[in-house]
Amino acid sequence: MSCNDNSKITLKRGATLSWLLTYADSDGAAINLNSYTITSQIKTLSGVLVANLTPTLLNQTTDTGKFTLTYIGDTIDLPVGSLVFDVRFVTGGVVTYTQSATLSVVNGVTDA
Repeated sequence: MSCNDNSKITLKRGATLSWLLTYADSDGAAINLNSYTITSQIKTLSGVLVANLTPTLLNQTTDTGKFTLTYIGDTIDLPVGSLVFDVRFVTGGVVTYTQSATLSVVNGVTDA
């Protein structure tokens, strides 16, 4: 199972963190997520929790497999450097994960 193919993402502190993702099987077919519980966390490389991401399903009839992951806090508070995250899917007692990905948090140049 996969969830897009981004193994490294760069985020500037202060920018909105909200990703539109698609969950698909190994053949690339989108999976209806109505019966799934989705969770995601951002952690330091040493495993310290930095943030929980909030999943929101899109309409699974018209946008099968699509969901957003959003950080509801202010990304200015995220530490600069490399962080890791993945997405956990649970349905019918079966637990699957995406590959872990790197989130590189950098300072922005332009101030508000």
